[in-house]
Amino acid sequence: MAKEQLLLKAKKATSEHISTSKSSISILENENTITVNGSNFSVGISKRNGQLLSYKTKGQEQIVSPLKPNFYRPPIDNDIRGASNKQLKKGRQFWKNILDSVKSTKVVISKKNEKFIKITSEQYVSNKLSFSTRYTVYNDATVLVSFKSSASESLPAPIRVGLTMGISKQLKNTSYYGNGPYENYSDRKRNSEIGEYHFKTDDMFTNYVMPQENGNRTETRWLKLTSGKKSGITITGVPEFNFSVWPYSSENIEQAKHPFDLVPEDFYTLNIDYAQTGLGGTLSNLLPQYTLKSCEYNFQFLIQPLQ
Repeated sequence: MAKEQLLLKAKKATSEHISTSKSSISILENENTITVNGSNFSVGISKRNGQLLSYKTKGQEQIVSPLKPNFYRPPIDNDIRGASNKQLKKGRQFWKNILDSVKSTKVVISKKNEKFIKITSEQYVSNKLSFSTRYTVYNDATVLVSFKSSASESLPAPIRVGLTMGISKQLKNTSYYGNGPYENYSDRKRNSEIGEYHFKTDDMFTNYVMPQENGNRTETRWLKLTSGKKSGITITGVPEFNFSVWPYSSENIEQAKHPFDLVPEDFYTLNIDYAQTGLGGTLSNLLPQYTLKSCEYNFQFLIQPLQ
């Protein structure tokens, strides 16, 4: 039996979110943090590095470790021994700890009114590389995250472009609308179908004999991570994103040589990506259309409480 899905009409991308809430929002600022407070929610952003530190809804903290830019993945076998390993090695060496090379960060409240507050973080690495993250915090507890990475074409290509954070271990259920049900990547998704899928969050991890990058889902429209019917968070693409969620840290996955070397964290690692390099399934060669370039990327998504 053969089957295929056909796209009849692509959804138009829009970054405009209109809040219908009449609740007020306010700003509390100290030396280290900008905090936006609203009805049954608060959002905290670091003034030191511009990272999203806190997202509380109905008194429950959803973020355990900050939302930050991510250009790296725990290497897969083809990254190390495949035909394209030299190219990928340059990218790993340059991008893995790139946030340690940030020379300056400027975090400002760029706009505010009765419906939303915009907070912008500008990070400068060199005249060849900079990052910008803008958080638009609405009075209905929605946060629009707008990320921009500007890199010179002369720099090594990144392995992935996105953001990562640690989320509450209470979010034990995962639902999403995108490619599934199995893990899939830009060059390995022909067996996937767009649909709505439901898993235990722990089951989103694909356990290889040699731990490595895994569990990615492509072309995702929305993702819900919940601890119950009325508690959790929703990530909505503008219009789409890739994601993976692991019970382990990226560092642990990379360092582990066997599955028994993996040690569960007290949070889930959630990767939200614009794109990721393919796996290299054509005699381990990466085809050009499945590699990333060093250039400018713009990426947006919404974080919301479970509706």
